[in-house]
Amino acid sequence: MTKLSEAVALARAAKTRVHGALTALHRESQKIDLYVGITRTYRPIGDDDERFPDESRSVRTSATDVLDELNRLLLERWNTEATVTYANTEARADVVVNGVTLLSEVPSTYLLFLEKALEDLYTFVTKMPSLDPAETWAWDGNRGTYVSTPVETAREKRVPKALVLYPATDKHPAQVERYEDSEVRGYWTTTKLSGALPADEKRAVLLRVVELRDAVKTARERANLLDVVPAKPASILLDYVLGRS
Repeated sequence: MTKLSEAVALARAAKTRVHGALTALHRESQKIDLYVGITRTYRPIGDDDERFPDESRSVRTSATDVLDELNRLLLERWNTEATVTYANTEARADVVVNGVTLLSEVPSTYLLFLEKALEDLYTFVTKMPSLDPAETWAWDGNRGTYVSTPVETAREKRVPKALVLYPATDKHPAQVERYEDSEVRGYWTTTKLSGALPADEKRAVLLRVVELRDAVKTARERANLLDVVPAKPASILLDYVLGRS
């Protein structure tokens, strides 16, 4: 018996091969000259008049031949696809992760969809931002975000000052140098807020995605071990279309 996985491979190969053959057949079928032939003979009036050899060009293809080849190609393509499609309605398997059955009797077509969807989910989560590891974070339920440890920084301000170089005397005024200096005038307390995922939580989500994806892949492989019966609906359909029923 042919397994479903083998039938899928055959259907894919037939799709590629038949598509190429159909394209070539379609192109050739539109060349009107291939359908046209001719025979031409010459009959002189008198026995002494000039004679010419007969001319002929055979018909190189016929609509019947084209339709026969079309029928042959479509029989293969339609039947291999039907075999896979019919079998997929019966091919089912359980999705089991770490010994726990998450889904039972899942159709193989949905398993195939899930496998791709989980690949997309993995990519999505991978690109999500994580909390900056340079900060220490804690969850703030009131804000609904993570908050960092507060950091206090001084606010400085430039203030004018005077430096007495020489004090005043009864003969000379004081010599004073003007300059600016920085003085702490207050303190900023900064707390960073973030809605990003903690790195360990992000890793845990990705791990579960991978586990589920692998379980789905395994389930699909089990489902594809189903023995298939070749389906042959194409002859009925094509006989009707081509008027051969």
